[in-house]
Amino acid sequence: MKRRTWILASLAALTVVPVASGRELAGQSSLAADVEGLLRGLGDAYAAGDAVAVTALFTSDARLFPPGQPLVSGRAALGERYEEMFAGGGAAVRFAALETREGDGWAVVQGSGELPATGLTVKFLMIVEREGGALKIARLIWNDDREG
Repeated sequence: MKRRTWILASLAALTVVPVASGRELAGQSSLAADVEGLLRGLGDAYAAGDAVAVTALFTSDARLFPPGQPLVSGRAALGERYEEMFAGGGAAVRFAALETREGDGWAVVQGSGELPATGLTVKFLMIVEREGGALKIARLIWNDDREG
């Protein structure tokens, strides 16, 4: 149960339908395309069970806010978390970015996801920003849609 929730919660995207303003973040390529690429890369890494690839998609000071668990801060701690999570292999996850709002050098992505094998769904907020020229996940919070 914990592994399944963590897989969903970490927010990967095999299928992504981003919605964005079309404005550019830090003068780079279109925000919508960058969010789609980031989520696609995350989904591919989840399916492969590749903790190194997942961790590389986060900023160096990234923070995860898992439901009912302690805060996870920094790329090294994220790497440990993903190694543990993927010990049993990867998982197919379908996520959709439902709304993207841009700030000054960052954006917030609101979305939902489903683990097809179980039908479990989650909702999430993700703050993204550029690091080394690439759009990366800086903050991530989620919860599932189960009652109780």
